[in-house]
Amino acid sequence: MNNFTPSMATPIPKAIQWRRFWIALAASLAVLGAMLVTVISGGMALAVNLSGLGPFSLQFQSLKATQFQLVPNMVGGHPVSDVSLSGSLVGLNLSKTIPIPGTSKTISVDILAGTPSNPVKVSGLVLDAKNINSSSSSFSKLTIGNSTSGGGINLSAPAMNLSGVSIVGQYLDVGNISLPNLQVLAK
Repeated sequence: MNNFTPSMATPIPKAIQWRRFWIALAASLAVLGAMLVTVISGGMALAVNLSGLGPFSLQFQSLKATQFQLVPNMVGGHPVSDVSLSGSLVGLNLSKTIPIPGTSKTISVDILAGTPSNPVKVSGLVLDAKNINSSSSSFSKLTIGNSTSGGGINLSAPAMNLSGVSIVGQYLDVGNISLPNLQVLAK
């Protein structure tokens, strides 16, 4: 009735094809070795998450802003100023020093843009600043009021002008930005 035999149920083991095995092993070890040589010689780009790696520096010659608002806040147990605005700025220099994982070395990245005839334009800028310095500042219709978050004060103005600005920030988000004469320098 049944034509089934026990030898049909047991797969027959195939012999290992040693030649293919050694070729595959040698190829994968060669690729791994090439990757290690590249990393050791410093020729490989590292993907690094910039958040949480410390502050960045933001400097510019002048800022003409609209929709300015500053609210004191606490982030990670440290006081910061939450700043939001839109406007144009001249002589942008944003710099960040990034530690290279597994080494004591760092990379410094500078982003430069904007001239008096062709300024950087931003809208929807949000910044958590630890320190804001300006050689001169002027505000139009500056309002100082009570903050709805945390009971502190807030500052707001429909227009603001700053010059000789230096900011140490922890967080930066921009809705829209144009960066004329952009230069990115890595050191």
